[in-house]
Amino acid sequence: MMSLNSFNYKIPLHVRFADIDLFGHVNNAVYLTYFEIARSSYWSEVIQWNWNEMGII
Repeated sequence: MMSLNSFNYKIPLHVRFADIDLFGHVNNAVYLTYFEIARSSYWSEVIQWNWNEMGII
C-alpha cells in the first residue's frame, strides 16, 4: 500500500476578505471551496484532465 506522503500537492490560494469572519478566522464553509480549487487544479496539472473534452467531474 502506498503512503499518504506519496500524495502531496500544493497550490497557492489567496484568502479573500469575504472568507474571513470578524475574529480573523477563515469561515468553515470556505474550506470546501479551497478543496474544490485544489482538486480542479490537481486534475488539470497532475492527471492532465482536459475539461473541454471530458467535462467536469
